[in-house]
Amino acid sequence: MIERTLLSVLLGGAPAFFGQALPTASRAGDAQIGVGYSNARPGYLPQSFQGIAAYADFDLRPHYGVEAEFHQVNNTGSYQSFERTYEIGARYLRTYGPFVPYVKAMIGRGDFDYPYGETLIGYTIYAGGAGADF
Repeated sequence: MIERTLLSVLLGGAPAFFGQALPTASRAGDAQIGVGYSNARPGYLPQSFQGIAAYADFDLRPHYGVEAEFHQVNNTGSYQSFERTYEIGARYLRTYGPFVPYVKAMIGRGDFDYPYGETLIGYTIYAGGAGADF
């Protein structure tokens, strides 16, 4: 009788010996998307161009990520001109609680449409940056 009681206590109490919980959720990284307002001054016109900006980030753990950006600004006057950029690149980040400083390096394309659609030119562009998310 004592052996049965001891055996049932040992077998019934076996899960208590494994105190670590199994993970209930996991993720591949953090994703962010955003939109904004852009204002640019091309330098050859006295007017400013206004438009939109959008970005998307996917940060892998613990320190690396990818970012894509898009900017388009249009002439608000009668010149019918615009500037547009598309960029993609890598981010390196560190996490200090809610404060996440980062640096990034990007490559992309920049398009410029001369007034009245006379010609559209495009360039390969390189960009670097630093900032912090909070």
